[in-house]
Amino acid sequence: MYIAAILVSVIFYFAGIWSPSMAADQTHPLKIGFVCVGPVNDYGWNQAHNQARLYLEKQLPGQVQTTLAEKISEGSEAERVMERMIAQGNRLIFSTSYGYMEPMLRVAARHPDIIFMQMNRLQTTKNVGTYSQMQYQPMYLAGMVAGHMTKTNKLGFVSAHPVPPMVQSINSFTLGARSVNPKAQTRVVWTNSWSDQMLEAEAA
Repeated sequence: MYIAAILVSVIFYFAGIWSPSMAADQTHPLKIGFVCVGPVNDYGWNQAHNQARLYLEKQLPGQVQTTLAEKISEGSEAERVMERMIAQGNRLIFSTSYGYMEPMLRVAARHPDIIFMQMNRLQTTKNVGTYSQMQYQPMYLAGMVAGHMTKTNKLGFVSAHPVPPMVQSINSFTLGARSVNPKAQTRVVWTNSWSDQMLEAEAA
């Protein structure tokens, strides 16, 4: 529930976008949109965001109302979905995929009264913030386990895109493995897709 804790913190930090009358009037909850690049039943990244979304509604009943769009590609489709969410009254939008940054910034420039939160990117503006998780920590531990278990000293890592958060995860995994097995080597296969189970299986 680490992502859930992050989102709750963000909600309280940006509580100022409510007016005092809206905060007291339960008929005007804060509407929050989530844009996800893959299916919310992927047992991974997108499902974690969906669980966090549901956690928000449970912890802040009547105060927040959320919507989620899944399997939205990075680019013009993401831009259209965010515009639609704004038209539906969403005042805070979580842009949960690395490649959403550019379309999100275009939408944010057109809607300075809407707050946007971008995952794992550091560029900010007056109405754009960022949030991230320390994925390198569990990846280091996973590498330690793999380094202990390997019989060949060869480890495989199937990764999506060669972007900084993924490179950081691979490096952490490898450092963890080498902390217990200095001979361990990691081979990386890039799928160039955030969500393609068939391609991931083939890569493995």
